[in-house]
Amino acid sequence: MKWEKLFTTQIVERGYEYYCEGMVDSFEVTVEGIHGLVMGSEEYDVSISLVQGDVDEVSCSCPYARGGKYCKHMAAMLFAWSSQTGELERTSKWRINDDNYFQSRLEEIDDLVEEADSETVRSFLKGVLAADDRWYHRFC
Repeated sequence: MKWEKLFTTQIVERGYEYYCEGMVDSFEVTVEGIHGLVMGSEEYDVSISLVQGDVDEVSCSCPYARGGKYCKHMAAMLFAWSSQTGELERTSKWRINDDNYFQSRLEEIDDLVEEADSETVRSFLKGVLAADDRWYHRFC
């Protein structure tokens, strides 16, 4: 995928993690480009213009990208787009690690939940549900 070269290795890897975690909330592809939302510490607006199917310009509303840097939210959106076009499935570099990634992520989550006391879990859940109507409705 040509667009990967726009990002540092660390940013593209974090973007892949965000993509795998389902942080790309929604996106729309048009002739002009890609636009959507990626969840982070808050919801970020990502826009990517395309010229003849290649990435031309990218922007994100996150603080990191305001300085003109390429961020993990942009990379996550591009992974989602690559998945939709079938390009991601043809790229073994990212496909190989999926099972290992999900297994280690599940183990990490299991450890976090096991170590948390019930008050911490309740407090966290209240904060998430108060901050995001979608999670509130999903929990209901």
